[in-house]
Amino acid sequence: MANAFTRFVRRGRRIIIAPIQLAWRRFRQKIRPGALMNKVFTDIKTEYGHLRDKPTSMDQYFRIGRRYVAKKLAYLSVLLGIIFLSLFSMVGWPWIVSKFFTRTFVVNSEKMQGYNGKVRLLDNPKDRQTIFLGRLEGGRISGEGTLYDYDGNKLYQGDFLMEVYDGKGELYYKNGKTCYKGDFVSNQYEGNGTLYYESGQMEYKGSFVGGKYEGIGTLYSPSGTVRYTGSFAQGQYEGNGRLYDENSQLRYEGSFSGGLFSGQGRYYSKTGKLKYEGNYANGRKNGSGTHYRKGLKIYTGTFEDDKKIEGVFTKRNEEGEVFYEGETSHRVPDGKGTWYKEGKVVYEGEFKEGEYEGEGTLYDDDETVVYKGDFVGGEYEGKGTLYNPDETVRYEGEFAAGQYEGSGKIYNAHGKVVYEGEFVGGLYEGSGKEYRRGTLIYDGSFVAGLYDDSGKQFDPKSGNQIYDGGFYRGMYEGSGKKYDPDTEVTIYDGKFHNGLYEGDGKLYNSDGVLLYEGGFVKGQYSGIGKLYSASTGRVSKEGMFA
Repeated sequence: MANAFTRFVRRGRRIIIAPIQLAWRRFRQKIRPGALMNKVFTDIKTEYGHLRDKPTSMDQYFRIGRRYVAKKLAYLSVLLGIIFLSLFSMVGWPWIVSKFFTRTFVVNSEKMQGYNGKVRLLDNPKDRQTIFLGRLEGGRISGEGTLYDYDGNKLYQGDFLMEVYDGKGELYYKNGKTCYKGDFVSNQYEGNGTLYYESGQMEYKGSFVGGKYEGIGTLYSPSGTVRYTGSFAQGQYEGNGRLYDENSQLRYEGSFSGGLFSGQGRYYSKTGKLKYEGNYANGRKNGSGTHYRKGLKIYTGTFEDDKKIEGVFTKRNEEGEVFYEGETSHRVPDGKGTWYKEGKVVYEGEFKEGEYEGEGTLYDDDETVVYKGDFVGGEYEGKGTLYNPDETVRYEGEFAAGQYEGSGKIYNAHGKVVYEGEFVGGLYEGSGKEYRRGTLIYDGSFVAGLYDDSGKQFDPKSGNQIYDGGFYRGMYEGSGKKYDPDTEVTIYDGKFHNGLYEGDGKLYNSDGVLLYEGGFVKGQYSGIGKLYSASTGRVSKEGMFA
């Protein structure tokens, strides 16, 4: 019985409540924003078709005082008002709240999920310590905001994306001073920015990639002086840049690789004078380069791990004047080089153990060429050329110990050959030819600069041969022939001594007619001989002559 009563009560309650629930559902459906908007737009669409129709009776007007308002216009105004209120409730009001009002949530709470707008995130409901102040997008920290640590110290202020630093921002030390200010990507320095020491002094300003220096930037020391300016890669010097010391003095400018000098570069002393210019590898001088001392060049050549291997040295006196420039060995000239005196070139060519040796050129005080050729032990030796002060050739040929030795030619001031042939100790010796004003006057043997042994003598005016035979110390000696200088006809054929006829011989006139044959002493007939008549050719006298 009790159960039946209970079922009856339940059925009666459902009969009573069901109509009320149905009416409530229909009301909610009607006031739902979506349904309401559909109704509004349907009514607007329906009325819009009749909006242009003019009212046809007074029943289609509302009377307001003395004025009449078309019911269609009033109805349309109401509809537009409803549309505005609906849009404001769905879009405008939430936007105002998110833009101008700050909501407070406990971090990671359910209220954060899907929220858009300004928020204050607390560590926990009890301490209510703010750890973030900014915006949420879809429940995630995105946009501009400020992050704090659990002690209330500001950690970061700037742009966020999905809880990470991304965009423009500023990072702080615990003391409140700026650590970094610039661009971020995924919590790392990326783009342009400025990094600071904890003291607040600037540490780096420039470009970053992946949290490291990369691109163009400037690095500073804790004291504020510039340490480096130029190109970076992976936090190291890479590419072209300039390195400074603690006093802001430029020490190096050029190319870097992996933080080390590499490629072309210039290194300076603490006083700012150039010390080295050339190639580097792995931080050391490698390859071709030039070494300077007190800003003055002292070596140009090849380096290997900072050591001079092969090149040209420049030596200077206490006044800084260059006295030698060239190759050296054991600190003395050795190889090719140039010697100076009071700034003027004295010698340029090859050296050996500090002395002229090999090919070279010697100059006088006016830098006029004196000699050009081979040297041994500082003296002319080998082939070379001596010059006059006007740089015309004085001698060309072979030398030994600074003197003419071997084959050579001597010239006069007009460039004409004076002698060509062999030399010994600076004198004509051996076969040679002597000239006077370009005309050959002797062709034969020399000893100690004098005609000796055999040779031919020529007239300097006509160029005709005047003698052919033996010589001794520049005088006719032994057998020989003398010729007429004009006709080259034989005028004597016989023996000579001290330049005079001595011994047996034949004497002729200028026409070649025999005049005498027999003995001579000191150029005079002496001993047995024959005299001939120039006209008949017959013997005119025969016998002893004294």
